[in-house]
Amino acid sequence: MKRSLFLIFIAGVFFVLVCGGRPSPRKVAMEFIEAVYASDSTAVLRYVDLDEVARGKMKHLPQEMQLGNLDLMKKDLFQSLVGNGAVRAKWQSYRIVVADETVQGDSAWVDVTFMHKETGSTRYTQMVLLWKENSWKIASYVE
Repeated sequence: MKRSLFLIFIAGVFFVLVCGGRPSPRKVAMEFIEAVYASDSTAVLRYVDLDEVARGKMKHLPQEMQLGNLDLMKKDLFQSLVGNGAVRAKWQSYRIVVADETVQGDSAWVDVTFMHKETGSTRYTQMVLLWKENSWKIASYVE
């Protein structure tokens, strides 16, 4: 009996390891986009790592502009994703297709295509996600 329970336990652990036990980064990217479309601030904060996104954007600023501006950058990023924010407004003019995902350890890349609803212009890009606090978090996205 003990041996049977042990084998069932091992089989369960093996199943979780083989299946990954993690949600799909692609699904998280889709839910993030839906949250932005809906201006759902709670969901946006659930899916995006504002610290990571802000640090990534600050790398492109001159050194003197980086100091002490992380909180301001995070606030601006969040406001751009909800309400009348610039990113939200821009994304609403596109059809967004979330395609393939690639996972390597605690990092994932999700292919995203933006197709302008009026002009038909197309832009291919990737969202970057990191596994943090037992969930995938958006670490980089195209504005």
